[in-house]
Amino acid sequence: MKISAYQSALLVALMFNRSGLKRARLTSKTLCNISGRVSLRSHFIVQLQAELDDLGLILFESGRGFGLIRYSLLNGAMVLSESSHIADELADIMFAVVRIADHY
Repeated sequence: MKISAYQSALLVALMFNRSGLKRARLTSKTLCNISGRVSLRSHFIVQLQAELDDLGLILFESGRGFGLIRYSLLNGAMVLSESSHIADELADIMFAVVRIADHY
């Protein structure tokens, strides 16, 4: 029996909370079993992600199924800034765009 994305999100969150893990992987088969589906359609995944988002969890697709982490895991994480790591590359791209625009 199919259940809604909301109900599936509650079950995923419950399973995750009971596991005590900070991050986890879920297979497509596990999500199918939880949600009562034979296959996972992209619309359902988007809905599931939104419901999990409301519960403080991030679900993302990975090469081997799905990853699941808590938003709180990102608290205190270093901020990644373009000015610190790719400023030269951005300047090169902007210069190239301006040169192309000059030709039109």
